[in-house]
Amino acid sequence: DTTLFAEVSEFDVGLAGQLYVFDAPNRVLLLFDSTGALQRRVGRQGAGPGEFNFNNGMVVLRDGRLAQWDARNGRVSFFTADGEFTSSWVVPTGFSTSHGIRTDTT
Repeated sequence: DTTLFAEVSEFDVGLAGQLYVFDAPNRVLLLFDSTGALQRRVGRQGAGPGEFNFNNGMVVLRDGRLAQWDARNGRVSFFTADGEFTSSWVVPTGFSTSHGIRTDTT
């Protein structure tokens, strides 16, 4: 359903083929299964745990979790492969890069 998106700013593919899609204007992170069926909205707009105000980068980790960097809230949030919020790391304010977020598999 193309009416779900205003502007896809990033997407990542999970280990089981699921798709995480961030729609920037609506500030929504959507999770689709490997067949393309919408499973859920992940998190929500805001400043609390599991919430975000922007997406400055996302990456699927080796263990299947999703890491999502939100510079406006100054943190990286972690979600299970099913989109459940687990924890976050504080990122110092003023940190900026045009390279998004990356992982080191070593």
